[in-house]
Amino acid sequence: MSVAERSYDLPTGVTIEADLISPLPSASSVTPYRLAVLCHPWSWLGGRKEDPVLHRLVSPFLSRGYHVCLFNARGVGKSTKWPSFSGLTEVEDLKELVKALIEDISEGDRLVKEVVLLGYSHGSIAITHHPVHVKFKGGSNIPVAHILLSYPLSPLPFLTTFHQGTHTEALKNLVSDRNSTVLIIYGTADQFTGEKRFQEWANVLKSQGESVGIQVIEGADHFWHGNAMKTLLESVGAWLDSGERASSS
Repeated sequence: MSVAERSYDLPTGVTIEADLISPLPSASSVTPYRLAVLCHPWSWLGGRKEDPVLHRLVSPFLSRGYHVCLFNARGVGKSTKWPSFSGLTEVEDLKELVKALIEDISEGDRLVKEVVLLGYSHGSIAITHHPVHVKFKGGSNIPVAHILLSYPLSPLPFLTTFHQGTHTEALKNLVSDRNSTVLIIYGTADQFTGEKRFQEWANVLKSQGESVGIQVIEGADHFWHGNAMKTLLESVGAWLDSGERASSS
């Protein structure tokens, strides 16, 4: 693999610091290009692109030929501006960053044909607002799949300064979209949201959208300590191999 440090000046007025990790030529020979963007936990509690959980999650994407982006949200590291308390500013940053990454990776007629967004903890809030397609050159629609890892369900009002309704509605709209592909992963020992509440929430989401996948990992906590990490990596890899993701339209 190769790791390139990038800096993206976005139309939202922010400069985003990112690491763009490219697969080995043997893995990237798969045509067309594919992109995974991994979003870190809450910056106000130290979330950043060096998050150990996200770094471990690079491997299942990279080994399958994905280009992987780890980035610092606004106000973190060398990314400019201040982070918001609502999470809404970061939503718009992410939309523009995905477009910039697609432009960066695409070469001639070899374009990005699939994007997977993975948000961990607070990072999963922003990705729920991202549309299921990105329009690119020639009017092509690039499908976008969403992975929500350890969604901060119970602390959501605190993490978003009581913009919970806005984010809840975004998630509902996402799973209800007939073109969406959403995978939700959580552990039964999450420190911030109880298993029963997660179950009830997951059942509601399943009833709202046909293409919502739920993976419950027994004994896993919010930080994916111990053997839970191995199970998580296997689960993400199996899902990528299953083909249960968005398709071009």
